[in-house]
Amino acid sequence: MERSGNLWNEATREHYLLPQVTVNRLRNYAAALRNSHYGRLTRWDDAKNIVNRKSMFSVTDLETGLTFKVQRRAGSSHADVQPLTKEDTAIMKQIYNGRWSWKRKPIIVHSSQGRLAASMNGMPHGGDGIPDNDFSGHFCIHFQDSTSHKSNTPDPAHQLMIHKAAGNLRSYLDAASPDILAESFIEAMYQQDEELLSQVWVDAPKDKLAGFIRELQSLTSIRIRKPSKKSGQADQENNQVTDDRLLAEIKLPVAINVPGKPERNSTYTFRITRESPQLPWRIVDVRS
Repeated sequence: MERSGNLWNEATREHYLLPQVTVNRLRNYAAALRNSHYGRLTRWDDAKNIVNRKSMFSVTDLETGLTFKVQRRAGSSHADVQPLTKEDTAIMKQIYNGRWSWKRKPIIVHSSQGRLAASMNGMPHGGDGIPDNDFSGHFCIHFQDSTSHKSNTPDPAHQLMIHKAAGNLRSYLDAASPDILAESFIEAMYQQDEELLSQVWVDAPKDKLAGFIRELQSLTSIRIRKPSKKSGQADQENNQVTDDRLLAEIKLPVAINVPGKPERNSTYTFRITRESPQLPWRIVDVRS
């Protein structure tokens, strides 16, 4: 179904115009289904008061539908939370296929004010607080515009998953700057998410996309290498894009891990363009 409420048959490439009463009914059904599946974008300044410290709430993984209970224990820039019980920890570990990981996942936080779009990682770290829950430490939940403890800038990977949880990934990517698009591409590789990769790189040449899909399938991990402060400032200046530019080249140093081989360093170079300052940026080429 199109946003207009009319139907499109992809196989036959036929467009079906429906009576307005049917269109209205279908759009209402679609809106209800969307609201029952996705969460609401909520800025951290609001979310931190909705799921305040010591509050308990449920978390649902958007992709598996599995739900477990947590308690927010701390966190000033995002929520530091812990599973409530051993059973909740087991469900969370099941979401991560039995292995703790820093991978971000889109989640729904069930709160007193409805379903909130959020993102979590799956790695126990830092301080503990709930005894006998088989979880040594806490994990992080991010909301729109929240940051890590070490940065004043929102984590692009978490923000990508938050917008996925809100069901507006396309709008987020259409509004993204070239550096965010490039970082989202690396995150899609890390997530081993072929569909996400094709959304980040719209209209990618089939042969090039197939090559990156083969690469992501072989990965254990791929992460952007954090430069030193001095070189980081230089990279930032090199990647800087002014408001009126129509072409950008972004270079991201990455560390790549595949099973049975030592970590190797590489650089991904992105060529990103737009037709006018009012139109979205689009990746046109990626070299690694």
